[in-house]
Amino acid sequence: MIGVDLLPTILEMTNAKVVVKSGGQPRDGISLVSLLNGSSQQIVHRPLFWHFPSYLQGFGTSGSDDPFRTRPAGAVRLGDWKLIEFFETGRVELYNLVDDISETNNVAKLNPDRTALLLEKLTSWRLAVNAPVPKELNPDYEN
Repeated sequence: MIGVDLLPTILEMTNAKVVVKSGGQPRDGISLVSLLNGSSQQIVHRPLFWHFPSYLQGFGTSGSDDPFRTRPAGAVRLGDWKLIEFFETGRVELYNLVDDISETNNVAKLNPDRTALLLEKLTSWRLAVNAPVPKELNPDYEN
């Protein structure tokens, strides 16, 4: 489950009708009503996407050394694997979250096929939802 599943779940629980404009933004979440009702048939293994196309200054006096929290990036999780793409450089990082929950060991070079698959899923999703990607570095961003 992820936060975007709440809206479709509540809509189904309340039998609400939602009018979607033609060509409107697709909904990211899925309803989990049958799962809440005890059905295990709805357990869906799907990619989960995050998109952060902005700069965010570090916090505190020392700033943040976590580039995913301060620089434009996107991520996808599928099963045990998470891929992060940094928009400034095009660098990708791949983590096996079962073996490395803290995301300290980038295994992208050791898993080129999985890296390519997840990057393709992330790129396809971004195109499908028309997610903006910065085209130039922010000259006002302070490291």
